[in-house]
Amino acid sequence: MRLSVIIFYLFIPAAASAQVIVRGSAVQPAAAIEAAAPQAVAPDSAQWQTAYLNMNSGYDDFCPAVFNRGLLFVSNRGRTRVAQYRDSKDQSPFFTIYYVYDVAMLKGTPDPQWKTAAPVQPKAIPASSNDTRKVAATKPAAPLPENVVILKGDQHISLFNQQVNGRFNDGPVSFNQRQDTMYITRNGRSGNKKSPDRLQIHTFIYRYGDWLPAGIFPFNSNEYSTGHPAVHPNGHLLYFVSDRPGGVGGTDIYYTQKIDSGWSEPQNAGQVVNTPGNEMFPYFAPDGTLYFSSDGRGGEGGLDLFFVQLSGNTPTGEARNLGAPVNSPQDDFGIWLNADGRSGYFSSNRYGTDDVFEMKRK
Repeated sequence: MRLSVIIFYLFIPAAASAQVIVRGSAVQPAAAIEAAAPQAVAPDSAQWQTAYLNMNSGYDDFCPAVFNRGLLFVSNRGRTRVAQYRDSKDQSPFFTIYYVYDVAMLKGTPDPQWKTAAPVQPKAIPASSNDTRKVAATKPAAPLPENVVILKGDQHISLFNQQVNGRFNDGPVSFNQRQDTMYITRNGRSGNKKSPDRLQIHTFIYRYGDWLPAGIFPFNSNEYSTGHPAVHPNGHLLYFVSDRPGGVGGTDIYYTQKIDSGWSEPQNAGQVVNTPGNEMFPYFAPDGTLYFSSDGRGGEGGLDLFFVQLSGNTPTGEARNLGAPVNSPQDDFGIWLNADGRSGYFSSNRYGTDDVFEMKRK
């Protein structure tokens, strides 16, 4: 994904050699970072089943979130048949938020089958929206599985909301428990053609039957990116991702508390979560467990999904790897769980582009 419009927005400069930013030093190859200690894997990781969903498009689709009876997700599929908004720098499509009206229409396929060999081997995977490689110039949609009946966008999938979706990159989002307040990652506009447009967090509230702008996060900056918001179920704690100065690695997870005047000064979530690598896509399950993705902790490969408990506002104990089959040798991120903790959705580029998968306990 690209950094100026970053998709995804990884906050990380693109490089063919998979470079990452180490705070306070020159950019170094990922292999130069000291190998992370082996991470604990959840003992019941093999009890998960995963399935490829029929709402995927062959473009990048990721970061699912259930809203009312439907499912939101971020995608760079064409917004309309007539207008295709694209980044002027490389002509790649912008990301925006789409909505499947009813989750009952979602069907999972455990073993998708392509005409060509699948899954795609790591070296053959094209640049995606959530890794360290740059999104390639305009590319056609990837082939879809032969044995999956894909939902038709005109009938079942649409843009989420005209007020929320702008002309540039939008998403991912996080809702409060009542789902009447939305925090969303968007491209800020620096106004300087020579400097990148940093990611920012914006707030919308649901009033009078529509989503209305309710201000921007006070700690946004034109000097660094701030995004991937995650609201705790209590509504008073916000986790997010930033490459601001002073972090542990390339991108770190931070938190802030709601106070009378707005939000408190952000604090680094600490080394229970953050590493010299990149941590991003935080998410709070209904029970308050923090999930996030990291490429600095070892595991299956690429970005892996981890979870950890909180003590007060901060992570405590040991971050645990979800293990296979949720994690794969590729990038796995953007999780969302139902209230029972036994089912949900996540994103992965294990088949070459970012796709949304279903996950269930056996």
